[in-house]
Amino acid sequence: MKTIEYKLFIIGCFLSSNLLATDTLFFENFNSWDFIEIEDSVFKDYDEDAISDANGLPGGWFVANLGNSGSDTSEIVALSSSWLENFSPGNRNWLMLPPINLAEDSAILSWRSAPALGNLYMDGYTVLISDNEYLYYDINLADTLLHFAQNINEDENSFSQGIVHPNLDYTVPLSLAPVTQYPGLLSDWSVDISDYAGQTVYIAFLHNSDDDNFIALDDILVMGTLGEEDTTSNGSGSGPVVNIEKHSELESIRLYPSIADDNIAITSEFIDFSTVRLEIRDVAGKLIFWENDFQINNQVIDVSFLSSGMYFVQFEMNNKSFQKKFIKK
Repeated sequence: MKTIEYKLFIIGCFLSSNLLATDTLFFENFNSWDFIEIEDSVFKDYDEDAISDANGLPGGWFVANLGNSGSDTSEIVALSSSWLENFSPGNRNWLMLPPINLAEDSAILSWRSAPALGNLYMDGYTVLISDNEYLYYDINLADTLLHFAQNINEDENSFSQGIVHPNLDYTVPLSLAPVTQYPGLLSDWSVDISDYAGQTVYIAFLHNSDDDNFIALDDILVMGTLGEEDTTSNGSGSGPVVNIEKHSELESIRLYPSIADDNIAITSEFIDFSTVRLEIRDVAGKLIFWENDFQINNQVIDVSFLSSGMYFVQFEMNNKSFQKKFIKK
């Protein structure tokens, strides 16, 4: 991946002459969504910290009204909370766009965001881009496009490094101890991603504030020209490159849980394989475990010996193969 110097643009930049011929590659304003946890759907929702929310909200990203009593309170947005059970630090919630194939042309990502309130307990977040879909496992696989500051030190004038969210609704003061606070307003942001032209990119919003409140995202838009899909690495960047040929029987295999502690279970609803070769590889493609005569149905594999990280499980039968993945905590 490249290291880039990011550039901020006002929304009007989309009308500049070099973007008039571009297409909408991705857009979501959440207005047609039910009020529900996003989970894996159009987006990938990954609750990396797996800590329960202090207010009973979903652990990952979810869709609801902004609901912070400001003038944008009725806007339907994607939300993520950093106020975790027992005031736990380490909140990390990933909202990832589907892969986008960029042509050799200009491209821009834009969105709107708002913290629940400010300045005290103002949430921050990070916007990342990568050519590797597993950036949520190893953040070093990604480049930072923009990073937004969070409030720190229990001081309304103290912030971490990054962009301090500029827009608050000062007409609606919130009488919250120990100081008066104000609801956040949705602000427009945009960044040029033309440096990634010709690649399949993965864009992620990482909510990584500690014990603040919540962050909201809306109107996520990618403008550019659609490129050809890169099939040389199965869309997984530096992950293992394997020749996967689809096979209907192999595709009936299910692996769970996707985030494992000590064991993973492997089942198939349709057929009991007796001559399947099973391999477990790490993200670099290194073979960690294998068994030449693995019987699928209702089998449990001990993975407690594995280090934390992403792993790929490959099943081979009759010169065909199928792959699943899981994360070892």
